[in-house]
Order: sequence, then C-alpha cells, then structure tokens
Amino acid sequence: MAVTWAGAPITNPNLQLTYVSATWTPSGDVFACGLGNMGVVLKSTNYGVTWTQVYSSSSITGLQGLSSGAVTADGVTYYMVVDDAEGRTYMSSGTGQVWQEVNSAGVYLSSTAIGTNGYAFAVGFDDTILRASYPSFNSWAPKSTGDVDIPLWLDVSTPDGINVIIVGTGGKVYYSANSGNSWTAGSSGTSGSIYCVSHAGPSTTFAMAAGESGYLAKTQDGGSTWSLMTAHSSNYTVRFRAISLLSTTEAYLGVFKDPNVNGIPFGLIYRTIDGGSTWSIVASLSAEIYSLSMYSTSYGVAGSSPGTAIFAIVPGKMLL
Repeated sequence: MAVTWAGAPITNPNLQLTYVSATWTPSGDVFACGLGNMGVVLKSTNYGVTWTQVYSSSSITGLQGLSSGAVTADGVTYYMVVDDAEGRTYMSSGTGQVWQEVNSAGVYLSSTAIGTNGYAFAVGFDDTILRASYPSFNSWAPKSTGDVDIPLWLDVSTPDGINVIIVGTGGKVYYSANSGNSWTAGSSGTSGSIYCVSHAGPSTTFAMAAGESGYLAKTQDGGSTWSLMTAHSSNYTVRFRAISLLSTTEAYLGVFKDPNVNGIPFGLIYRTIDGGSTWSIVASLSAEIYSLSMYSTSYGVAGSSPGTAIFAIVPGKMLL
C-alpha cells in the first residue's frame, strides 16, 4: 500500500491551534497538544486519522512539551505536559483520559520527558530543570546545571531517566549520566538556539538535535560531542519538538519556511536512513510544520499552523 502524508482536519474552531508536540504510546495511540487561545490535549486511537479532545483549559493560552513514557516497574504509561506561561505541569496515565496539575513552578517551562525508570523532567527559563518520580509526580526537585549564562532550556530527552540531554538558547547543550544529579556541558557546534533533541529509541548515547539557522547535529556519546549534518536550507526553520528518531539509522525532521520567502512549500518533512549522512524530502505540505513524532516508518503525525490540520501518515489512506 502507498504511504502518504495528508491532513487530518481539525473541524472544531476552538481546537484549531498550533500543535507543537505529539507523543505515541507503545500500543499506537497518539496524543498532541497545542498553543493558541486555550490549552488542549487531543488523542487519536487510529494513528492520527481522527482526534478527540481529552483535556482543555481556558485559563491558559497553550500547552507544550508533551511527552509519554512506559515505566518498567509498574508497566504503566504516563504522560506529562506544561503550560506556556504559568509554569504548571500536568500529568495523566493509562488511557490518558484524566489529567491533573502536579506542579506549579512559577517560571516558564518549555518541555518534559519521562524515562523508563519513572523519573520525569521539566525544563524551562532561568536554568530551570525539575525532576519528579512516578506514580504521583507531585514532588519536583531542582536539578539546575549552574551555567553562568542562565540559559532558557527548550527541550529535554531521556530514554531511561538516567541518561538525559537538555538543549536551549545560545547553543547550550548539557548531558547527565546520573538522572540530573550532575551535569556536563557538551560541544554543540553552534551559538544559536537549539529547539529540539531526541534519543534514538532505547539508546542512551545516540541522539539528534535541531535548531535555528539550519542547525542539525547528532551525538554518539551521550551528548558530549556533536557532529553537524545537513538537511534543510536556511529558508526553513525547526521549532518545538520537530525531530523524531526511530533508530540510530532512521530519523525524521519537520521544518517550516521563512515567511519572507515566497514560492516554496510551507512545510517539509525530511528522512534519513543512514544515521544522518544523507537526508531526503518525504513530504511537501501546505502548512508550516511545528512538531513531528513517528511511531514507525508507516505511521507518524506532524503538528501544523493553526486553522489547518494535524498531518498524519497512514498506509493506503488519503485523509483529504
């Protein structure tokens, strides 16, 4: 069957937000969260073809940094997301139908990650790094790097809750091999903002990161050294959680175009199957791509600009 990226329309005008992160469960359900005039979490049980609202709050203007993780000790899948202004963290578990606030940091938070050991991390402004543990996630301990530049952390990734990588403004990247109890600065190769980072499945050492000015890099040593790669041109930008790795060889990248440049596609999705040595365009889309999350080579979702759709890849099915 053919594999095609197509839009899954968001028909409810209240839900036409900018979907900035998405996450898959081990069973193939997918969740997405958005920024706009309210905070929303959507869920799809058919690989992104249709979506149902499972959480919303009109008291905030958006949610971001959505993550999920199956904890080895109890076999439960947990979900974590933060709001875009008040520094509040929300969690859910199991089917993801019930959400609750578990922390209010009082500082801007941008992203979360959950490891298989049950540790969750939330990162954000002023070198804020917080850690909590399953099942309640109601006690968050500060785990800041102490960096003198007091960076804004934009994303965090951990496969196991022990090995952690964080990225942010000023080309900052730090890594930890002890659940954030201590941090070491990595050499990112850029002074620009790094917006997203993702480990390759269960690997604790292989990850990729992307950011402004065409920055795209990979590490094979857990975050210490980063090798630059080339995929998109400077006419395109990566933001939010727009890089997704299926393995150490197969990865995907979503980008959106510079608004000052005309005559080119609004959004592109790239793929590599050789660990980042070469990248090829697998989708040219009619809306900006702000997030990307792959479940497999055949299934994935990409969050887009408001008022359009969440794009999905579904074998043999055109959604529009």
